[in-house]
Amino acid sequence: MSTRIVYTAVLLLFSIFTPSAFAAEFTFELTFNQALSVALRQSPALAADAARQESSRQLLIPAAELPDPTLSFGIENLPIEGMDRFRFNGDFMTMRRIGFMQEVPHRAKRRADSAIAEAQLVLVSAQQNLSTVQVLQQTSDAWIRLHSSERKLAALDAVLAENALQLQAVQASLAGGSGSAVDSVMVRQESAALHNRRDELLEQKERAVAALRARIGELADVPLSGEPPEWQVDGDHLISSLHQHAELALLEPGLKLLDAEIARAEADRKPDWSVGVAYARRARNFEDMLMVEFSIDLPLFANRRQSPRIAARQAEKRAVEADVELMRRDHAAMVEADMARQRRLERTLLRQRGTVVPLAREQAELLLAAWRGNQGSLTEVIDARAAVLESELALLALEEELTLLRVQLYLTYNSDAVGSQLDSTADQQETSHE
Repeated sequence: MSTRIVYTAVLLLFSIFTPSAFAAEFTFELTFNQALSVALRQSPALAADAARQESSRQLLIPAAELPDPTLSFGIENLPIEGMDRFRFNGDFMTMRRIGFMQEVPHRAKRRADSAIAEAQLVLVSAQQNLSTVQVLQQTSDAWIRLHSSERKLAALDAVLAENALQLQAVQASLAGGSGSAVDSVMVRQESAALHNRRDELLEQKERAVAALRARIGELADVPLSGEPPEWQVDGDHLISSLHQHAELALLEPGLKLLDAEIARAEADRKPDWSVGVAYARRARNFEDMLMVEFSIDLPLFANRRQSPRIAARQAEKRAVEADVELMRRDHAAMVEADMARQRRLERTLLRQRGTVVPLAREQAELLLAAWRGNQGSLTEVIDARAAVLESELALLALEEELTLLRVQLYLTYNSDAVGSQLDSTADQQETSHE
């Protein structure tokens, strides 16, 4: 994943916008790109990742530093018996002592600690990339589903309008004495069935609004504007871009962290040392003293202490490497499956748009004309109108499914595209506030 993703997302996250500013910005419409931009600014997940990244960045500073020095002070050789008991100046060995000690871990250990801190920072940044992609995916999914549900409701409302006109015509025929009461019942039954179907579509819309509200808050109630993006994806490009997948990109820093931890475990074989300086003050009749002390660790039993830890880290790395390869193969298989699904949807969509829907409309028009000429039954007209509605709803569902698939693949596997998307939303925000 490119650093541009993180940089732009962080800029969006830490931009200061009040809810009233949001409302003013999207007073009349909410486009696809605007929804993504708001979701990035308001995402708690990205805010948490930004805080974790700052935490890791702060921990990088002391990683290679020496431990804090130690100050010691006290009384040495104070008599507790005899005539000079508890006297500070009665015995020549009694002294008041103050000292300073500094532990010095081996340089290899400090380098390894610094490498671990750096690897943890890279890992947190990779997690932020993954969270950014997930926010974009979730928001785009909700926006597209809401957009599609509104189109489905519009198609159904058009059929309801036809039903209302036909009911008026049937009732007029009844008033003129040439109609049938059964026709009136059938049209009203159709109206009831259409309203039931409309309630189902309303539920879908409300679910989509709720999902979008979870990402962008109250702006989910702003009317949508524009169309979803017409992003194209290519299977060969996706396969070659597997390393840019956010989940796979998260494993590479994990391997580097394990390498740093292995180096740290190997550095435990090397001894630390420390130096201490102390000043001892005795009674007036005796000279003061200075003490300098050095100490060094003795890792004598490395085969039973350090070596097993090194072997454990190395085994853990081999396990992660196997997991990386397994995940890479799984994602390659998923890409192939998704591309097969995309090809199937494209073929079905073309057939639905070019054949099924036009034929259903043609049949409905012919049957309606025949009914108006007293040559057909109203049942056939109603059934044909229902077939038109179902074919149109199926067409919209196919368009929704194909758009969702393309957008998810585009955002998941194309890191450069994600960066471009974030740049475009940032530019829109900058332009709107100038």
